[in-house]
Amino acid sequence: MGVLGVLLAILASSAGIPQSPSGPVRIDTIPVNGGAQLITIYRQVPNHSEVPVLSVLRDTLGDTDPASYRLRYVWILTDRRAHWYQHALAAVPFFYARMPAPKPSPDRRPGPSLDLAKPADRSVAKLAKTLLQTEAFDPMGAFVRSSTRSYTLNEDFRRQNRVAEALTALEDLDRSPGRVSSSLTGAEDQQLRARLLLSTKTFGGWVDDRGLPMVYSADITRIEEMRGHNWDLLRQAAESNGLAFEALRLAGGPPSNAILWVAKSELASSSASRTFHRKFLSIASPWGDSRLLNWKGYTETRLWGGQPVEMIPLAVYSLDHPKVPQLVADMRDSFAPGRREMFRRAITDATAGVLGITSTANLGLFAAAFTWEFISSRWGASNDRSWRIRSYSELRYRLSLDTTLDPVLRKDLMKRANWLAMNPFEESPDRSIRAAKIQHSALVKWAESPKARKKLDKDRREELALLRRTDPQRFWASATRIGSFGMYRRRASNIPATYAELDARRKVDTYTRFLEQLLGANNPRPEVSWNGPAVRNAVYELGRLRPNDPQVVNLVNKVLNRIEDTQAKAAFVDAWYNEPGSQL
Repeated sequence: MGVLGVLLAILASSAGIPQSPSGPVRIDTIPVNGGAQLITIYRQVPNHSEVPVLSVLRDTLGDTDPASYRLRYVWILTDRRAHWYQHALAAVPFFYARMPAPKPSPDRRPGPSLDLAKPADRSVAKLAKTLLQTEAFDPMGAFVRSSTRSYTLNEDFRRQNRVAEALTALEDLDRSPGRVSSSLTGAEDQQLRARLLLSTKTFGGWVDDRGLPMVYSADITRIEEMRGHNWDLLRQAAESNGLAFEALRLAGGPPSNAILWVAKSELASSSASRTFHRKFLSIASPWGDSRLLNWKGYTETRLWGGQPVEMIPLAVYSLDHPKVPQLVADMRDSFAPGRREMFRRAITDATAGVLGITSTANLGLFAAAFTWEFISSRWGASNDRSWRIRSYSELRYRLSLDTTLDPVLRKDLMKRANWLAMNPFEESPDRSIRAAKIQHSALVKWAESPKARKKLDKDRREELALLRRTDPQRFWASATRIGSFGMYRRRASNIPATYAELDARRKVDTYTRFLEQLLGANNPRPEVSWNGPAVRNAVYELGRLRPNDPQVVNLVNKVLNRIEDTQAKAAFVDAWYNEPGSQL
């Protein structure tokens, strides 16, 4: 790992790009042949080396104006191309085990996990798969139906796992001590996180870019609310049962997990009849439990009631789950969380796969499932599958990078977290780290080769062809491209005017969104609260690039009408008429 980190540092320094201070998270940028940048997020691992977690291609068009920049491809480097037998086993119903895959090729560029320039493609493909399943595969009988549904579900779980790891890496980036100017901007960070979140939703690709800040802020707010709620809930439940509560900040991250401890001395002095309220805890009573009375596992000496006491860990929970904490590790029953997940998965495979009964097509099943989930969640069950996957992936990711826990306890928790892996597409953390290094090395080789320029040129011309179309036309273009397995692609001409037009369109879009955000802020005195030079520059560029566009003119007039100061209005009008000497 150290050799790769040194190599990448040398490459970055040779490009003249400043490095961020050392820390648990590092972001690095290298130039890409053809006018782009490859941004990579690195995370330290316990042996003091680092591993590339996520890479993003920023298309700059060779321009120095950030208004022309666009994020394009996202590579979740721990997500490698699956082998043929993993695909075959993923289609086997009731097969709940992970299977290792060979190392990826160091000379083959990994396929991107997400294309930010065409997010609707994933939604169109997901909708097409759903229609193909319900209209073609389901009527073919239990064998075909159960196999195809099992494969689709495993594929969805795989993507949710990898997206959760990428989101965790981006969340850690906010806590990095040095975010340099060459790293992701705030707007790019929001776009990246929101698109990753939406990539797991059926219709997420059709969310307009203007709605991404709302998606981002809603997710951040919800996570903070869940953590605060579950923190109090779990702490109160622990105290009422005579247990010790400890929040965990694994790998320097937020307090997204918690562990419960029990004093060994209290176990010896308490009878089996002592009251224990298991609601929200989902574990058996520790009082009188022979497994704890004869405990041979990990213990830790802690202060309890002002005295040093030997403590036994009971369970680990994720605080990132709606309504109730999620049990992710039971120290007395290692397979308990896995059995519950396996039972839930088996019910889905049996009802939808074998019997062909789905909640969307059967009103009675929908009502029964809704009632059961409502009642069980009130009694402490974690019923949200997507959040269970996200919590498990985050725990496994952070444990693989953590250096704060005792190594013995960390190893034990890592082993228990791995028992939750029930997907043939999944890999062990060590194998994922090795795969991430190999894939990033291949990605760097591609970025420095002429193939990168050819790929960028094709993508830019396809981007311009889509921008020239209306929204309905873009939908049908995506459907046709997916239906033809990528063979149908319309691109603009490969001439200098094409790239000049694309550059202008990107700048107009950037400055238009900037002014729209200002109007939506409802500031009472815009000429005082607005960033004057930035507003003037936006108006100047719009007046230079689109002086006769009715939508642009209307937007500029709305901004002008919000300004009350006459001198500021005059400077605003001067900027529109391309007088660079004016000031707002």
